[in-house]
Amino acid sequence: QADSAEEQRLAKVQRLLLANTGLSVLQHLINLQAEIALFSGACGGDVAQTARALVNTSSITGFLGLLANQVGGKLSDALGRKHFFAVGPLINILVGLLVFSRPRSFRLLFVTRILKLIGTTFTGTVMTQAAACDVLSKAQLDDFNAKTPIYIGLAVVCGPFFESFAMKLSGGRHR
Repeated sequence: QADSAEEQRLAKVQRLLLANTGLSVLQHLINLQAEIALFSGACGGDVAQTARALVNTSSITGFLGLLANQVGGKLSDALGRKHFFAVGPLINILVGLLVFSRPRSFRLLFVTRILKLIGTTFTGTVMTQAAACDVLSKAQLDDFNAKTPIYIGLAVVCGPFFESFAMKLSGGRHR
């Protein structure tokens, strides 16, 4: 009976880790249209400048993300995983509040986009995979890795619909 309770607990942990993966992808996708509109507004409608800003933030994110993932991974090894799962959501909340307060500030949008992408990716990949490796058996980890694309796919499909719904509710007031 103890084995059954432990199996149920690990199955729940696996479901929660998969949900975390899906929600992290959803955090990346749920503001794609609004993000482009915000940058376009901050760039005065200049399409080339908007595109450059989005490309530059993505490039910088890739580089800084490597560093943040390494440091964050080591810190979570030393201090435990639990609190580091809150990094992405907390960054998203803070970034949202900052952008809401100054939606036309190019510099603010530039920096907050980088922070948002790094934080969300850290929580959704580094922390999730580390926690899965910590608690799941080899067979459970294989099952987890096989199911991960399903949750990512659901988020990719649902994200734009959620964003469109939110934009419709707000009357498109994202600028």
